[in-house]
Amino acid sequence: MIVRFLMAFAVLALGTSAASAADSPYGTWRNPKNSLHVRVAPCRDRLCGTVVWASEKAKRDAAEGMDEPLIGSMIFRDLTRDKQGVWRGRVFLPNKGRTFSGSLDMVDRNTMEAKGCVFGGLFCKAQLWTRLSD
Repeated sequence: MIVRFLMAFAVLALGTSAASAADSPYGTWRNPKNSLHVRVAPCRDRLCGTVVWASEKAKRDAAEGMDEPLIGSMIFRDLTRDKQGVWRGRVFLPNKGRTFSGSLDMVDRNTMEAKGCVFGGLFCKAQLWTRLSD
């Protein structure tokens, strides 16, 4: 009886950790054009996404909207978990030099939808990002 209980507990524990790993945006991600790689990690009591690699074109485009270097800039900001697999905060568009409300929604373990919105969510643009590493 005790063995069955311990086996059931182990299965539940493994299932919980697998589910939370699938819902986690932690790691390095690439945008659809593979012009940006962003590392999502804890940032104080929230999550942030910092550019760790950018194509030369992305660097040139970003220079139109910002004075700082693109690499090292934070494009996902102040993200807090809204519900399972959904993180809400702000999204910075370097080429526009503007920050919008946004979200990261985990589609599956290796795919997340990054979304930026204006006018209280009236107009939104979304991209599917692919995980490069944990």
